[in-house]
Amino acid sequence: MSTSTRVLVTPRSLTEGGLDAVHELDPLRHRGFELVSGPPGRLPTEDELLDLVPGCVAWLAGVERISDRVLRAATGLRVISRNGTGTDSIDMAAAERAGVRVERAAGANAQGVAELTLALTLCALRHVLWTSAALRQGRWERSQGSELAECTVAWWGSERSDCGWPACSPRWAPTSLRTIRS
Repeated sequence: MSTSTRVLVTPRSLTEGGLDAVHELDPLRHRGFELVSGPPGRLPTEDELLDLVPGCVAWLAGVERISDRVLRAATGLRVISRNGTGTDSIDMAAAERAGVRVERAAGANAQGVAELTLALTLCALRHVLWTSAALRQGRWERSQGSELAECTVAWWGSERSDCGWPACSPRWAPTSLRTIRS
């Protein structure tokens, strides 16, 4: 297969069990793309990226740092698609100089982010982390905490009417929960 059809895949969640197990990548396979895996289940180092990226035309990137040095080595690269929304780990100026488009999979992980937000909110309301830390140190410290229904919850920054946060949904929110939205 020509090196002009190579796609580098580096998100830890995709490389951990091997790319053959990731059926969501089948459309690329069926179109003749050769999938090149980053190191299984961990972030690739810059040196590893320098070995992997030459000859790749596309890159499904995780959260690893993509430096100017790596982008200069990626002479055939045309696009980087970030698995998520952030691009702060990509040297955007270097990507522009190299003529590499950077795309984001905005919303692709919205459900997971929403669930984590709810879990951390509940942990903070009930003081779970502090109580757990005290217990690990051999202390039993009771803390009353708060209940979600007693709170006013505000959220902002969402461009969608369904913000993705579970408390926005009637099935998640207690009927007495007061919400404010920007």
